[in-house]
Amino acid sequence: MNDVIDLWPEFTPETVRSPKTILKEQADLLSHKTNNILKGEIGFVSAYDETTVGFSITSPYLNNYKYQLFYIKYNPAILYPVVIDGNTLCEDETSFKENIKKILSDPQTIKIINSLYSQSLEETENV
Repeated sequence: MNDVIDLWPEFTPETVRSPKTILKEQADLLSHKTNNILKGEIGFVSAYDETTVGFSITSPYLNNYKYQLFYIKYNPAILYPVVIDGNTLCEDETSFKENIKKILSDPQTIKIINSLYSQSLEETENV
């Protein structure tokens, strides 16, 4: 019987949070913050060396109206860098989270949330 030779270096695998996981957490938080009047949703497609994840705000009370707030692209084999909306490059998790926070905190985002939330509440009163 042949002896197996281990050619691997000594290493300990590390856990890295994927951009998709970070966005899923934020989607769940939006749902929680609005008492499920609005829902944060992510949708993704992976092909070869590229994963695309879209982040949307959905209103179940407005016929499941969906507003895509932004999308990201990254290579699933290395996770970072991530490109947001085709033009913002995030080299690491810290930069990615900072840029997502800017988008989520942007006055236009809050305006969209308030508009969809208000219209959704009106619809719940009519149910």
